[in-house]
Amino acid sequence: MILIVKRIFFSLLFVAPVYGDIIPYLGLESVTQVVRKNIVDNHQYIDRDTITVEVTNSHVFEIYDNAHYMEFRIKPTADVVGKVTIPLSLYDKNKKLIFENNAIVKSTAKGKFVVLNETINKNDIITPENVREIKDDISSSSKYYFHSMDEVIGKQATSRIMKNNRLANWMLKKKSDILAGDQVTVLVKDSSFQIKTSGKSLESGAIGDLIRVKTQFGAKVLKGVILDSKNIEVSMSY
Repeated sequence: MILIVKRIFFSLLFVAPVYGDIIPYLGLESVTQVVRKNIVDNHQYIDRDTITVEVTNSHVFEIYDNAHYMEFRIKPTADVVGKVTIPLSLYDKNKKLIFENNAIVKSTAKGKFVVLNETINKNDIITPENVREIKDDISSSSKYYFHSMDEVIGKQATSRIMKNNRLANWMLKKKSDILAGDQVTVLVKDSSFQIKTSGKSLESGAIGDLIRVKTQFGAKVLKGVILDSKNIEVSMSY
């Protein structure tokens, strides 16, 4: 009967809010399940089978065998991978506070990352041949990295990146359809007229980006939207 109750509790725990709620306490396994849920929710790319969670000061709480409820204050968006200190309160069956202290929790997990097979230079385009996926330890900074090859294929390097580096979001950008210095056709439009002329892009950008451009008529800098690899549209409202 106890085993059935535990299974029901832990299945509910994975869909219940955890911050500030007073929930059933079935020993420190309750705590590790809350932490595990938090890790899974905040790291979608994680390998769930690799998650480990340990309350390193468990002896502080194990003496309170009359505890029926707990309040374990983890914000849903908090990242608890690694070693963290989390406030934990224990309550009796009448939900009267009997003890509170910090639970020292140590957790580890592995997830997918994308790394380079070879060194690439600034403005190189990522292809399936020069990247691969690996499984490695995650940390609080893992959210800034790419975790699937589909996320990086076709993107452009913002600088030189060395072989075997994990790819982070600041290392790549959308492929530039126009580069700074390219000769382009500029379509200048207003409500009453439009003029097509030649010009030069002053910035790099992808289709849909707003960049600076000069026309052959003078030194004035205009702003226009990239239509394709040769054309920029300038609205006099920009």
